[in-house]
Amino acid sequence: MQTTNMLIYILSYVMVFVLSWISKINNNHRLFNDEGGITQKPGNLLGIHVIGIMWLGLVPVIQLKLSVFEILFGTQMPGIFAFFSFALIYLLVISIANKLGQNINSTGLLSNEIFGKLTPAFFKRYFITRALYLFVYELWFRGLLLFECINQFGIPAAISINIFLYTLLHIFK
Repeated sequence: MQTTNMLIYILSYVMVFVLSWISKINNNHRLFNDEGGITQKPGNLLGIHVIGIMWLGLVPVIQLKLSVFEILFGTQMPGIFAFFSFALIYLLVISIANKLGQNINSTGLLSNEIFGKLTPAFFKRYFITRALYLFVYELWFRGLLLFECINQFGIPAAISINIFLYTLLHIFK
């Protein structure tokens, strides 16, 4: 791993770690808290995700001049079977999420008191931003960092480093 690459990975990780720590201290790191209450700072929650997308996604990809397409699919275009498999899984997940949402809404488990504080537009923005953040997060850990560490240190050390950093980042959860 070149020194520049290592510094970019370290800086990206440290920034997201500090961001997670600050959001935990300010109690704005989750949409719902342990008691089931909704966040009092929805704008901060969205901002945290956007900053995470920048530090784990944009900064490394731009600075290291990486191809996201190659990280996701390798050097070959995925075949038609793989494309349709991913599309089918995606549609299945959306269908299940929609059905679960209808079930929760029809049972009255989520009162208007909870959702009255936030608009439907917020929830749309939140879930889109959250999904993008999770995609970038996994891409960084499982794509960028893991493969860079495998090339540098070998598979056992790379897996150990990845698990250690992943666990350390989740200490605030």
